[in-house]
Amino acid sequence: MAKSTIVSVQTPPHAVAWRPDILSGYSAQVIPLDGDCEGSAVATLVRYDGAPEGVRRAVLHLHGYNDYFHCAEMGPRFAKAGWGFYAIDLRKHGRSLQAHQSACLVRDFSAYYPELQEAVARIRGAEEMDCLVLSAHSTGGLIGSVFAADCGGIDALFLNAPFLAFRVGRRDELLLRSLVRLIGRFRPTQVIPRAPDPRYHWSIYKGSGRGGEWDFNESWKRPGDLPLQAGFIRASARAHDRVRAGLRLPIPVLAAASGEAGGQGEDFDPSFFSTDVVLDPEVILARARRLGPLVETHSVPGGLHDLLLSAAPVRDGVYSRLFAWLETIEP
Repeated sequence: MAKSTIVSVQTPPHAVAWRPDILSGYSAQVIPLDGDCEGSAVATLVRYDGAPEGVRRAVLHLHGYNDYFHCAEMGPRFAKAGWGFYAIDLRKHGRSLQAHQSACLVRDFSAYYPELQEAVARIRGAEEMDCLVLSAHSTGGLIGSVFAADCGGIDALFLNAPFLAFRVGRRDELLLRSLVRLIGRFRPTQVIPRAPDPRYHWSIYKGSGRGGEWDFNESWKRPGDLPLQAGFIRASARAHDRVRAGLRLPIPVLAAASGEAGGQGEDFDPSFFSTDVVLDPEVILARARRLGPLVETHSVPGGLHDLLLSAAPVRDGVYSRLFAWLETIEP
């Protein structure tokens, strides 16, 4: 197996202090970043504090679009399996979103590389982890894939329903890849009209009253999705082009997705609790096989869009498969 490349970044000359996080049992630290057209920016690195003593291997979790790290059960699960656990809220997401910023505004996914590089450097350096696996969900899976190709620094990649293709018909995909992509270049903040879609939110959020089991901050993970900006579509399409052409990742990849696409109806339906109502699992797993020569794919019957938020028996199976795969990873 090819050795991963340790990224070269400027790290602080002293250890950065951890402070209590909003989640019990976790700590967090700020990653200062260069500003952009909206001004100053930061990212936030989160750590589960119950890692096994002396552990030298860790997982870094990367959230999706209109999302942040909120699933508190992940840290204890990984710790029990013998892994340290970290997560990152990217700039303009969750803990890192500042009052003067537009949530999730981005023109190219390489804009996220500085905070990912710094997180990797801190985990490998001050945290003394020899083996680091990136766990990435949905849009985070797309960002993580191109980051791994361009920057290295990780030993393996777990993709949880990665956003490797739009879930649209051929005609709409051509529109996204041409007209909207052109708009995204010159007017990245232009909002592309679409109807609000609360179906995924219904399936996971306890407060919706539909049967979801998870609590989170609706200001950071908004119901019905964020307004979709042309700049995000352009950034996504450019990354999709690279995946379609093949990224040739030299590291092991495990790509997992629900066993079925769902959400065809507009009204609430119990099938929302056992299908992916956001992406087409068959398409994204087919795209995942183009990431490199060491890709394994895993279909999960009954899985939600975020497999680790699925019903307990389903996510137990996902964790079991993931931990078995992690035991094969070497630094």
